[in-house]
Amino acid sequence: MTLSFKIPTTWNEMSERQRADISSTISKAKPGDKGVYFKIIYQLFCPAKTFSITGLRERYRFVRLLNEVPLRVLYPLAEFVFEKLDLTRFPKSVKIDGVTYYGPADRLSNISIEELNFTYRFYFDWIVKKDKIALDRLVTTLYRPAKKKRKGDIREDFDMEIIQTRGSILPRMPEEIKTAIGFAYKGSVEYMFSRYPIIFPPQKKQKEKSEDPAKPIKYSSFIPMINAMFMGENQPFGSRKDTVKTNAYIFFDVAQETIKANREREKNAQKRK
Repeated sequence: MTLSFKIPTTWNEMSERQRADISSTISKAKPGDKGVYFKIIYQLFCPAKTFSITGLRERYRFVRLLNEVPLRVLYPLAEFVFEKLDLTRFPKSVKIDGVTYYGPADRLSNISIEELNFTYRFYFDWIVKKDKIALDRLVTTLYRPAKKKRKGDIREDFDMEIIQTRGSILPRMPEEIKTAIGFAYKGSVEYMFSRYPIIFPPQKKQKEKSEDPAKPIKYSSFIPMINAMFMGENQPFGSRKDTVKTNAYIFFDVAQETIKANREREKNAQKRK
């Protein structure tokens, strides 16, 4: 009987369980760890819980596959995991102490510029400095209970003071899920920044691949850009209170067009001289 398998070929095709398990495997892997490829191959082929009926069936079929196909032949199936960490899907929700906390939309499509600025510092400290407390703060900010009127963003409105009161709750989330959230944030902000090359010029490619699979863009606060928007003559989003609540994509759309218009005016002014 011919064995047939359907496994993910991109990060976003993975199930939530696979994203969590593989994120954890990568984050814990040490340079030269030869077993990491086998772990990822196993997680791609066997996504269900180990001792569930489905999980036992997956393991049985996987063992049969290994008896017919050399493991080295399967290794290329895991390459995409390392080539580009472009995960942009977040776990929809997590439940802690009977309370459900909801995550942001995929690609951070519903995040405000204020929340993006607040969370990006945590992301940067986690990915660069390997600060686990920063990851706790990131997930604590991103995951919030549902608001009463569930229109648009299902999460309660971003409020720094309320978030700080949950500092001892969300960190109890399983480590592998927190890591998957961190990787999803990375993929989402890199996708977002790639849409605005004038604001975020692409970094020059390094000659050799970095050992760090998740090297971010250099940290820079968005506060100066936010201030420029509400302190300028046009004030496209109104007062500071309204500006900070603006969707990050809409904010960057306007910011990039403003920069382009200013450059065009300067260019025309130079021609007239």
